[in-house]
Parts: sequence; structure tokens; C-alpha cells
Amino acid sequence: MRIITFMKLRNIFALISAAALNVSAATMTSDTLSLAGTWRFQLDPMGFGKTPGSELYLSKLNENINLPGSTDEAGKGVANRAQHVDRLSRKFEYCGQAWYQREIVVPEEWKGKRINLELERCHWETTVYIDGREAGTGERLSTPNRFDLGSELTPGVHTLTICVDNRLKYPMDQWAHGTTEYTQTNWNGITGDIQLTAHPLTGIENVRIYPDTDNRSVTVKVDLSGKEGEGDLALSITSPDGRRVATANHTISLPADTACVSFTLNLGRDIRLWDEFNPNLYTLTASLTTKGVTESVTERFGMRKVGQGAHHVRINGTDVHLRGVLDCCVFPLTGYIIRKSKNPAKPKRKVQNPAKIGENHNSKRLLKYKSRNIGMIKKSIGSQANPMLFFAY
Repeated sequence: MRIITFMKLRNIFALISAAALNVSAATMTSDTLSLAGTWRFQLDPMGFGKTPGSELYLSKLNENINLPGSTDEAGKGVANRAQHVDRLSRKFEYCGQAWYQREIVVPEEWKGKRINLELERCHWETTVYIDGREAGTGERLSTPNRFDLGSELTPGVHTLTICVDNRLKYPMDQWAHGTTEYTQTNWNGITGDIQLTAHPLTGIENVRIYPDTDNRSVTVKVDLSGKEGEGDLALSITSPDGRRVATANHTISLPADTACVSFTLNLGRDIRLWDEFNPNLYTLTASLTTKGVTESVTERFGMRKVGQGAHHVRINGTDVHLRGVLDCCVFPLTGYIIRKSKNPAKPKRKVQNPAKIGENHNSKRLLKYKSRNIGMIKKSIGSQANPMLFFAY
């Protein structure tokens, strides 16, 4: 992850106008294996676990912890008796490397498939080891870590070891909500989904959608990865009322590594524009078939043009007044956002649709509200190539 710096308004608008305006994470057909449950665990406050002669990824860890969750919830670290009045007070504090380990069983039917490890909301630098071999490192605070474990992971039992380091990687402001106690806490752990997914050797890596309201069309860029060969790529777009408005079929020659193919699809004369009060959403389905195996990705998007007015963000030529609230210290029970109840016997707290009370952007309650079609403009931290991106649900 890169450090996000404040940019002048005109630079932000230039960035968001050029960025792909997808409105939800891709829904991809794949085999999935959840890794939630009891893991072996060990704190590493001195940070010796990666040094030669002290490699914890080669050892069997000696404590236990439940994931998803944090070290605070598990009572790991230093007990804290302080009671602050201006920020959250952690019951247990820890800052440094922490190690998580368990055995995984790769199903026989996954033989020869690409296997990914998906970790949601690790905090902060995350390093993954398979059978004592490093498989990848990632830095994320708000977006999931996805590690490509390759197609060489054979069916059977393997040891998965993860090191999560919540020390500050870069100079941060003392009020930074992602790393201090003023909104959540600087917890260590993995607090979201933890799962393995299996995909065909040749498949769809990513789909990006660029709406063009002036020409009533969208440009679709599909990133492919896998082995050499040929495949059939089918694209289909349905309108907000369920009508199929555009299709395309192409035979793709696949390179040995990765490739990006781009197509422009016309949506017809009567397109339905997106706005916060009428969040019309189109649905794109991209399907790649190779050697009789099909992988599909579904994305939703809105037809809108983002611009800069004299004093406002403009969407489809209309000034938008951004309405939101400043939520601080709003996760007192866990120190982080919970999107799903960990205890099936405990009823979930009802969360009100923030759009119904007049908000239209940057609400932390959006992370807990299930409905996607609620007309919200969300500010999100993206990749190194697109460090800041506005998109709308």
C-alpha cells in the first residue's frame, strides 16, 4: 500500500474521471474453502521469526487463536488498564509481528488448478508461507490480500503460516483512523474472510469497466492469465430492468503469462444514467471458456460521467452536495468493523440504510449495510496505480 497524500481538488477529479467506475467487487465462479476456525499462534515482539536460525515459519507454533479475529479479542499482548476519554481503550495492546498457522487440505479435484489465498482485513504487512516456503508479501489496510499460490500446490495436507505485522510501515499522522485508537485500533489479526479459492489454469484475473455516457457505450478491459492456448470470451450486459442490451463473443489467443484485451460495447439510444436518487445499475457478465472449462465474472456499473464544477463534484452534469458524518470511536466492542456476526446465536444489530437519513458518501456504516443499490458515493483507497478513487453503489 502506498501513503495517501492530500491532492488538489482538480487532481482528484482528473483521477476519478479517468479511473474505471466499477461499483462492486467481482463475483467470480470458483471453488472455495473457508479457513475460519482455530489456528496455532505465537507473538514475536522482537521480530526474530524471519531471521536465519529463528524461523517461526519452520516451527510448530505453541498457542491457539480463533480467526477471524484480533489479538486484542484473544487476550494476546500486554494487558492495559488505561481508560481514555478521547479515544478507544484497548484491553490488550500489541504492536509487532504475530504468527498464525494451521494445516490446510487441498481437495483432489483441485489438482492442476490455480489456487489463491484470500485474506480480508489483515493489519498491516502480511507474509504467507506454504510448507516453510515464502509465497508472497502484501501491504493492505482496507483492501483484501490475495496471494497466488500457483498450480503446483498438490492435493493433500500442507502447512500454511501467516505473519501479520501491525507496526507502522510509513510516517503517519497521529490522528490516522486506520492505525490509531480514534476510530478503530491498531489491532493485529485477520478480521474478515479467510479462504482458499481454486480457478482454471487459464482464467479471468480482473475486469475493468469504463462508462462513456457521451457515446452511450462502455469499454470493457479483461485481464487474463494462464497458459498458452485459445479460448472463447463472451460478454453480456443487462440493463437495470433486466433486459439484455449488449453481447459480444470473441476468440482469444492466450499468451504464456498474462494479457489484457479490450472491447467497446454500445448500449443503445436509451441508456439509463446513474444518480444517487435513481442508482440505475447495469450488469456485465464475462465468461471465458478454455478446453471445456468456463469461468465467469459478474460486475455491476452505473452510467455516469464524473467532472469538476466550480465548487462541487459533478455527476452527469449535476452538482453533487456530499453529505456525510464524522464517525469516531464507533467500534468499541472489537476495535474494528464487523460485517458478519461471528456468533450465530447472537442476533445481528439492525443497521439503518444511511441513504434514508440523508447521507450519500463515505459512511463507515456502508461496510455493514448489505444492500448495494442504495445510491451512495463511497471514497475508497485503491491500488498503487489508482491511490484514491470515488465510486458509487
